[in-house]
Amino acid sequence: MENEYNSSTQPVPMRHRRSVGFRLLQIALFFVLTLATVIALFYAEENWRGYRGLKQYRAEQEAKGEVIDWQSIIPPAIPDDRNLAMTPLFQPLLDYERVAGKPEWRSDGEEAKAFKVINKGPRMPGAHEGRLIDLAGWERQLRHVSSTFDPQAKTTAVSLLAEMKQFDPQFKELQQAIVSRPEGRWPVKYEENFGCLVPHLAVLKDIVMASVLRTAAHLELRQGQEAFEDLKVAAAVSDSVKTDPILITHILRVAMTAFEVQAVREGLARRAWTDEQLQFFQDRFTRMNLLAEMKHGLRGERAFSVEAIEMARLGKFGPDLWGGPGTQSPRWAKASVLKFAPRGWYYQNELNVLRFHERYSLAAVDEKAQRVYPRVNADVEHSITNSETPYNALARMLVPAVESAISKSARAQSTVQQCAIASALERYFRAHKEYPDTLQKLVPQFMAAVPKDVMDGEPMRYRREKSDSYLLYSVGWNVRDDGGVTASSGKGAINVMEGDWVWRLRGGQKTASVDE
Repeated sequence: MENEYNSSTQPVPMRHRRSVGFRLLQIALFFVLTLATVIALFYAEENWRGYRGLKQYRAEQEAKGEVIDWQSIIPPAIPDDRNLAMTPLFQPLLDYERVAGKPEWRSDGEEAKAFKVINKGPRMPGAHEGRLIDLAGWERQLRHVSSTFDPQAKTTAVSLLAEMKQFDPQFKELQQAIVSRPEGRWPVKYEENFGCLVPHLAVLKDIVMASVLRTAAHLELRQGQEAFEDLKVAAAVSDSVKTDPILITHILRVAMTAFEVQAVREGLARRAWTDEQLQFFQDRFTRMNLLAEMKHGLRGERAFSVEAIEMARLGKFGPDLWGGPGTQSPRWAKASVLKFAPRGWYYQNELNVLRFHERYSLAAVDEKAQRVYPRVNADVEHSITNSETPYNALARMLVPAVESAISKSARAQSTVQQCAIASALERYFRAHKEYPDTLQKLVPQFMAAVPKDVMDGEPMRYRREKSDSYLLYSVGWNVRDDGGVTASSGKGAINVMEGDWVWRLRGGQKTASVDE
C-alpha cells in the first residue's frame, strides 16, 4: 500500500510535463491553423464566386448593349451657348455649397429663386377631374405675398397677371433663351453618387407652375398667343432635365409635364387654341416618351447603386458622400461586419442590383412599344426586398421603390398620349362641329395612328358623351376596364394603382372664379 501510495503521488517529471505542454501547444496550433485555413478557404471561395459571378453577368449585360458604369450613363456635355441651364437667370442656381447635408447658395442672385412664392396655392386639378385651375384661389394666395394688388382690376385673370408682373423680366429672358438655347444639361456633381445635390429642381418646378398660371390667365382673357408663348417656356424648362439619369429628377419631370398638360387642357376647354397651336401640342406629346426617360433614370439608379457598393468595398464612403459635413452616414455604412466581410459579398450585392434591374424594373417597361407590364417578374423584386442575406443586404437598401416610379411614369405617359389625342379631337371638332363617334375617324387626316393603351396594348378607350364632350381613358395599373371610373386616394387625388386613368373634357368650360 505504501509503495502504491508513493507511486501515485510522486511528482511528474519536468521532462514529461514539458512533453504534455508541447503536445497541447501542437494541438492548439493545429486547430488555429485549421481554423485559419478554413476561414481562408471560405474567404477565397466567397471572393472567387462573387467576382466570377459579377464579371460574367456584367459581360453578358454589356454584350446586350447595357451600360453599367456611371461615367457612361451621365448625359454628354452641351456647349454653353446652346444650354438652357447656362442662361444668366439660372447661373445663381449653379453656385452652391453643401452645409449640413443641404445646399446653400453662395450667390445673391434672387431672380430665379423669387419663383418660390408659387410653391403654395390651390391644388392643380388632374385630367380625370374635368375642371380648370382655380384662378381666384391663386390670385388670393399671391396677393398675400406680393405688393402689386390692383383693386381696380376688372377680372380675376387681370388681377392674377398683375400679381405675376414681378416675373415679367424672367419670362422675357426665358422666352428669348429657349430660342437660342434649345438644349438642356444641368451640371450635377454625379461623382458624389447618391450624395449629389439637385437644388435647381424645386426652382424649375415653380417656374413651370408660374408659366402654367400665366397661360391659364391669358386664356381666360382670350390672349391665345401670349398663353402659347408662356406655355412654350414651361415645355422648355421641363425638357431641360429629361436627360438627367436620376430617378428623383424624372419624378419631378413627370410632375412638370402634368402641369403643362393641364395648361393645354385650359385652352381645350375654352376652345382657345388655333389649329397651328393644336398641331404643336399634338406633335410634342406624340414624340414624348416618358417611359424611355424613366428607364434612363433606372439605369442611372443601377449604375450609382453598383458604384456605391464598390465604394463601400473600398472604404471610400463617408458622411460627405451621404449627406455632407455634420450629417450621419447611413446605418449600414457603419456596420462593423463590413470591415470583415469577404469581397465576394460586395460583388454578390452588386450582382443582385444588376439582376433586380434587368429582370424586374427594366423588364417591366418596353419603351419602344410604349408598353408597361406591372406584374412581370415580381418574384425577383420580392427576393431582393423581402429577405436579407449577406448577398443582398446592401442591394435591398439601394434599389429604389420601382413599382411607384413605374406606375407614375405609366400614368404620365398615358396622359400625354391622351393629350395628343385630345388635340386631334379638337381639330376634328373645329372641322365638323362635333366630336367623332370613334377615334379611328381621326385617321389619317388628324392623326397618323391612334396611340395604344400603355397598359394592355389595346386602343385607348373612348366614348363620346355628347356632341361637345367625351370620355377618354386607359385601363390603368390594374389592367382592368372599369368603364372609365377612377379610384380616389383622398382629397381629390387619383389612386394610380386602382381604377382607370381618365381624361375628361367638356367643351366651353369656365373656371369657378370667372367674373361674369
